[in-house]
Amino acid sequence: MLRFLLLVSALAVALAACGDTPDPHDALRACGLLTEGEVRWDAFYAPTSCYRECLAEGSCEELEAALCRSSIELLQRCDARCAYRCDDDSLLPVEAECNGVAECVDGEDEAGCPTMICDDGSEVGGARCDGRWNCPDGSDERACPVDCDQSWNSTCPAYRCPDGTEINYQPRCDGWAQCPDGSDEEGCAELILMCSP
Repeated sequence: MLRFLLLVSALAVALAACGDTPDPHDALRACGLLTEGEVRWDAFYAPTSCYRECLAEGSCEELEAALCRSSIELLQRCDARCAYRCDDDSLLPVEAECNGVAECVDGEDEAGCPTMICDDGSEVGGARCDGRWNCPDGSDERACPVDCDQSWNSTCPAYRCPDGTEINYQPRCDGWAQCPDGSDEEGCAELILMCSP
């Protein structure tokens, strides 16, 4: 069995089941592609319930092909259904909408978005406490609540390995053993794939 972790997005995020929205991890388990255990990573880029639902609707063959990159048909179908669509029909990642940077040709991804006043008096778009400095002085990222599901958050408690070694909280169940004895990966779900070279 080949064990590996594919992270499509730049940021590994915990995928929490939302209400009745289908979970692609359940679909992967039903297809025999994911073992039982704690999941703290996202095998696919699935930032919204639309993406989670779309991926969960994929057949076992489509899910395996998407993870092995032998076919990206399922990923393209989900992008067409869930990504932000500019007026010229180009697609952007959903997090590009209202991120403070006009990425559509005509800037419609930033039209009507909320703005905030920074401590230095400048007005910027984007979200407060999203892990990205939108204000030139970084004031939009000060005094934010602690979210330990975000890998960029350095204020999270450390995970203590049995030998006393401390690692950042986020690496637990991220697919890479960081404790000397590998205990940070015990009880974690694993992808089970037989991808052709």
